[in-house]
Amino acid sequence: SAPESPRVSLQGLSRGERRVVGRHTPTLEAIAALEPALRELTDEELAGTTSRLRVRLAGGETLKALLPEAYAAVREAARRVLGMRHYDVQMLGGIVLFEGCVAEMGTGEGKTLVATLPAYLASLEGLGAHIVTVNDYLAKRDAEVGKVFTALGSSVGVVVATDDTPTAQAAFAADITYVTAQQLGFTYLRDNMTGDPASLVLTRPPAFALVDEVDAVLVDECATPLVMSAQADVVDAGHWVAAAAVARRLRPATLSSAEAEDARLQEWADGAADAVILPHSRQATLTGRGLRTAVSLLVEAGVAGVGRDAGGALHVVQLTSPEEEGPAPASGTAPGPRWTALVTPVPEHRPGQLPVSFQPAPPLTLRSVASVPDALRRAGLVDVDAGDEGVAARTAPVLMWGSEEAFGKYIQTCLKALHLYHRDVDYTVRDDQVILIDQSTGREREKTRWSDGLHQAVEAKERAAISARDYNQASITFTSLFKMYRRLAGMTGTALPLQADFLDAYDLKVVALPPHRPRQREDHPPEVYMGTEGYLARLEQLLVEALDAGRPVLVGTATVEQSEALYGRLSRLLESEFGGLGVKGPTLNLLNARPESVRREAQIIAQAGLPGTGLAAWIPRPPLEGLSPVFHSMQAMRAGLPAPVYVALETALREVGAAPGSGGLAPAAATDWLSGLLEEVEVLRSHLLLAQTGGSGPNGGDGAAEGEVLAAALRLLAGEADWTPEVAPNEAPDAPAAARPALRAAALLLWLWFDGRCREQNLRVRAAGGLRVLIASVAPTRSEAQLRGRAGRQGDPGDSFYLSHLGDRMLEMYLGSTLSSAVTRLGDESLLYEQQPTGRMLVGGVQQRYDHDVRMRLQQERKRDAVVDPYRRHVYSIRRALLEADAEGLGVFTRGYCADFVRDAMRAFGIEARGSPGGGEWDLEGLLAAIQGAVNGDPSPSLADQQARFHDAENEGRLDPRTGLYRVALNLFPHDLVESLKLALQGNQELPFPLDAGVPLTRSIRQRAAQAAQLPTAPPESDADRLHAWLLTQLIMAQHAHRALCQRALARFLGASREEAEEASLLALRAAALACIDSLWADFLKNMETLAAAAMVRAFSRRDPWDEFKLETSALFMLLLQDFRQQLVVASFHTLDLGGIPVPAESTGATLHGYSEKSNDTVPDQALQPS
Repeated sequence: SAPESPRVSLQGLSRGERRVVGRHTPTLEAIAALEPALRELTDEELAGTTSRLRVRLAGGETLKALLPEAYAAVREAARRVLGMRHYDVQMLGGIVLFEGCVAEMGTGEGKTLVATLPAYLASLEGLGAHIVTVNDYLAKRDAEVGKVFTALGSSVGVVVATDDTPTAQAAFAADITYVTAQQLGFTYLRDNMTGDPASLVLTRPPAFALVDEVDAVLVDECATPLVMSAQADVVDAGHWVAAAAVARRLRPATLSSAEAEDARLQEWADGAADAVILPHSRQATLTGRGLRTAVSLLVEAGVAGVGRDAGGALHVVQLTSPEEEGPAPASGTAPGPRWTALVTPVPEHRPGQLPVSFQPAPPLTLRSVASVPDALRRAGLVDVDAGDEGVAARTAPVLMWGSEEAFGKYIQTCLKALHLYHRDVDYTVRDDQVILIDQSTGREREKTRWSDGLHQAVEAKERAAISARDYNQASITFTSLFKMYRRLAGMTGTALPLQADFLDAYDLKVVALPPHRPRQREDHPPEVYMGTEGYLARLEQLLVEALDAGRPVLVGTATVEQSEALYGRLSRLLESEFGGLGVKGPTLNLLNARPESVRREAQIIAQAGLPGTGLAAWIPRPPLEGLSPVFHSMQAMRAGLPAPVYVALETALREVGAAPGSGGLAPAAATDWLSGLLEEVEVLRSHLLLAQTGGSGPNGGDGAAEGEVLAAALRLLAGEADWTPEVAPNEAPDAPAAARPALRAAALLLWLWFDGRCREQNLRVRAAGGLRVLIASVAPTRSEAQLRGRAGRQGDPGDSFYLSHLGDRMLEMYLGSTLSSAVTRLGDESLLYEQQPTGRMLVGGVQQRYDHDVRMRLQQERKRDAVVDPYRRHVYSIRRALLEADAEGLGVFTRGYCADFVRDAMRAFGIEARGSPGGGEWDLEGLLAAIQGAVNGDPSPSLADQQARFHDAENEGRLDPRTGLYRVALNLFPHDLVESLKLALQGNQELPFPLDAGVPLTRSIRQRAAQAAQLPTAPPESDADRLHAWLLTQLIMAQHAHRALCQRALARFLGASREEAEEASLLALRAAALACIDSLWADFLKNMETLAAAAMVRAFSRRDPWDEFKLETSALFMLLLQDFRQQLVVASFHTLDLGGIPVPAESTGATLHGYSEKSNDTVPDQALQPS
């Protein structure tokens, strides 16, 4: 039959939804007009759709112009291979998503099917389209819909956490890829940590990403970075134990959201408390008073001390890593473990100077220290009372922020762990280990750890075993990851409350789409009680009322503890209500983050929708799927299934050798085979259901076999004939399923019977009033919408109630003293706020402030990420260039850095490019010694001492037979050359040409080096410019000499050919360069943690912490680049590692000289020329 014209009901739609429908109705009509022609296509012709559309795209048509035909093709492919036809509202969702918007679609509206539309259209560009899910299960489940893409001639892949590199490469090379957000982020990080170009996975630029549950990924998780980390070698348990002990003794001031916004925050900073705790933004900050108190407490604990030297200068003593296992030392000199102590002078500073701006002198390190007094004595210091406020104020910046081992970030992190992270809410403790709880799903995350030391702080709080701290090697947030995509879109059921966040952070508009069927759910306003008695009585009343009517109930709570308390109370209630009636009462299940509960999750959810079923759950996003009967034995099947269906099933099991008896359902092999058969006929079942609801069944396809199955099923359903499977007893059990239409019919009938049972139960639940949702605590706006949305899916009836009391944790957090005064004034514990607007205003106000605080916290995190992201991209672009460069490209890369290296070296000796004094006043020998020492790894500051180590002023390479390391030493500046250079600069003469006076090389190598040194710069205008050009030429020539000597060594000791030697030299240089950038970037990330922790303290100095953070981060990154320039140039003169390779006895201790006639190496000169 012909498809119906597009029609979306406007009944009950908002003005915005009506506008969306009206704007896209012409496109929906264009898609519908193409359906009849597409239904006439054969499967082979439909599979050519992708190639045809790509040809048109290459011919100049736009994706927008191709949208109607592409979407119509996807709809037709889904009808054929899935038995599902996109509703018009789903097509509308696909159009909105392609426009780069966030589509708000209610629960049960078919977002998985909607995703096929924009993903297919975007994939036509050939750059790949990524459909991003929140977990591996959803990625694999949604990828089953990918059969639609295959039917259109496109490829589809799925990536899960267990995939190896080749599997992931193949999946990401497909046209459409299903992947989790975490897996996508970690793949990006691994690509930017690998040293092998062949292991790169994401080889195409990010083009299109469609994010499912976009609010969870791009908003809720945007502040949690994905981190590739490694554990530190040293466990700083002593620091965490001491910091936790100090944090417990500090006097905190916990401020509500309203209190933090007024002048009281500054009052606390001026001395009223040791720390300010802001639960709404999860921040904990030491005040000025707290810094001084912490110093006194650390000294009292015996882990730090203050001393004064003979000149009156103050010094801070801090015990760091223990040299033996044992407890922290107490004050005094009692025998105990030995420690390493740092003695740091306190610099003179102006009042109000920022802590991290201090540049204390390098500390004195003392080994085998017994205690702080012992360290003071050995350092020649007199003990000073740290309880004096002046002394504490002066020493606090050094002790708290002056070094990597300083206590500031430890104590501040412990304050957060003590006051802002709660057991059984944010984490649980099992077997002396802290295990995180996923706030989005309520499940435990055993392999996940908090970063920035928070995990160790929680371990110290719980007195659990403290693990080694992780240090970041690479990290990225979802914000930075998805902003790299040229086109981004997302789907969720709760987007409107976050439309400002989507617009500000991602430039994404939110579009609310109408439901396929009008909603019938009744949402009741919040009811807030003064105390718990009235609250619990109302909760019990609503629960029993629904269960008496045969309705399922979902109770949503805020914490694991609350879910277990309610479960126990409600279980006792149901026992008292139904236990004496002699009948089986309602079933109450508990689903929370406990492992024993999670293990039963699938079974609990499968039965959650049955009449008279209660579910007390701590599920911010509670999964509530459809219901399906479960049988555990053949006897149960015989009793529960209709006779024709059971006979068909029994015959099918006999076909595969199963013996239906008193035992289990069937042997494992038989049940696996039957499961596959059920999956195989699922499409036929979908076609049949589609035909029953007014669509059309399959056309073409498998021909007679499908037709016979459908005909048999339709005859049976219509009651026209009794059906008995006709299967020969000797038929081979491994015969193709297509050759056994009777067995396929049996599986189809089983599907249809299950569908019938589900419809029967659905009708019973609908008639009783549908699912009832009870929200048992104040929840954020989106969590409320998600919980309410579990009822009334796809136009079903249902209702939801919102109950709370004034002891609710969120109400106390945000209303604070206001609640106390209200309780005192009203007094009646069971008094309900009778006027519903009052309850709505109370809860709504708290939700608004919570949403505002979350938004502010996320904005702060995005600010921090916005500071770091440009630096991350710059470092990763450098790294990718190094990874993919060939020998010539790597040479160009290093030559460019050689110019910066020389300029930095000249600047260090006071030689600037413009306006510098004449060459006669320069410290040339010091400059040349610094450059040559960096190249050769010689720390001697004297050029004469360096040259004394050379033989006959020649470059040489030496092999150490013990380590297998081949070291090259280059004499860049022989004595005669230096003297000629001095005379030329003093007399303003032409500088001596380095190739004539420096390194003895073959003529071809000299010519190549000279060409490489000719950089596209302006003619030198000053002596400094001339010297820079001269040094650069010498340095580049030295790089060629070093590479030639290394290739000569590879040829001599390993018998490498010219090509093999060049490849090995390239790989060694690349590995050295990548090691440099990776090490510097890891150090940068570690220093960023200290800067971020110190940023909050600066707010009390009346400075904008983010402005200061930006300035210091910028300076830190400039140092990173400067260090990288130097280290990369030095790395180009790397030591060649030949360890583990057999070396001929006659070569032991061999020396390879430069390419002079004295060399006794037999390798031809032309075979050693670098490319």
